[in-house]
Amino acid sequence: MYFDDSHSPDLPQQIDDDDDDDDNNEPGEVDETIPCSRGHRSSLNLRTAQGGAICLVCVANLLTACPRPSTLHVSYALSQLSQALSQPPFLKSLLTFHSHFLTSPLVHALSSFDDEPIARQIIDLVSDVCVGGGGLSLAREFVARISSVLSSRALAWSRRQCFTLNCLGVLLNCQEESCITSIKDKDGLISNLVTGLQLPSEDIRGEILFVLYKFSLHLYSSMEGDEPDPFLPYCPKLLYLSLDALQKTVSDDVRSNCIALLTVLTHRGLLQSPYANCTSSLAPGSDDSIQISNSPDGLPLHSLFAEAIKGPLLSSDEQVQSGILDLIFHYLSCEKDQMKKIQLLVESSIGDYIFEILRLPGK
Repeated sequence: MYFDDSHSPDLPQQIDDDDDDDDNNEPGEVDETIPCSRGHRSSLNLRTAQGGAICLVCVANLLTACPRPSTLHVSYALSQLSQALSQPPFLKSLLTFHSHFLTSPLVHALSSFDDEPIARQIIDLVSDVCVGGGGLSLAREFVARISSVLSSRALAWSRRQCFTLNCLGVLLNCQEESCITSIKDKDGLISNLVTGLQLPSEDIRGEILFVLYKFSLHLYSSMEGDEPDPFLPYCPKLLYLSLDALQKTVSDDVRSNCIALLTVLTHRGLLQSPYANCTSSLAPGSDDSIQISNSPDGLPLHSLFAEAIKGPLLSSDEQVQSGILDLIFHYLSCEKDQMKKIQLLVESSIGDYIFEILRLPGK
């Protein structure tokens, strides 16, 4: 049950059973007889199965209050809302009449609180309402709002950015490719994500790589043949940073995300482009003060590829090994410079790594 604290502004109000004179309302129905104690519209005061009522205006005000309320109050409100959403009548009423009411407050709170438990609660709520019946329209609005925050660089690069990335990744992972049509500034989003790959944090790198993978997968699935490729202006920088991350990480989760992204880009022929013989450069219009992480000895792209795939080939995770072998296959399937690439992999002893996989039992 929500508590009413007079010292905190607009805390969500829930009415106890003892104060309820009308037990005929179904959960999720508008309670016309008991309005919100703060005078908000009764149409936004939804009944719960426990006999109380949650005022959506109070919830929204709490999530967007400035100065920010205590994390205890916010966490408690989110937990009560989550419990209510687990009740089919409440969820149906919310999605039928007020489906978009909480999108902006939830995204605002996600990008405002530097608190992981609260971020996890919000991400779970967003997932519940989008995957649990909110439909494509609601998912598109969340994707549009979250991508706008990420494109604007308003959060700089912080833990809050990581939480927001995680939420976007969850949405892109659960929805069909048409949801990316709601991303208005695709160029700004890609630019900011590519910049973030230069950060030393493996957590942020992993989230960025997953979002880039899902974003590119949906994008290429929905693109017409003559549409310009929004990733093309950021090569070879994106390729170098992805391979650099693959080479340096010891996390199999980061490796999996990186391999998945590189596989999509290889399918598009970006790893076979003229960039392959370059050592480093920046995307047109990018900030010249931002430098690509040092590639080993200034290696060209093909050489960096040969070095970067060694770690995943030695991974104990079979999914990572399978993914990197699939990437190698697609990399070599392109006819351009095929023999040159095979020779480079042989000289880099990649064959020995592959034979080692075959030698181990159970592979």
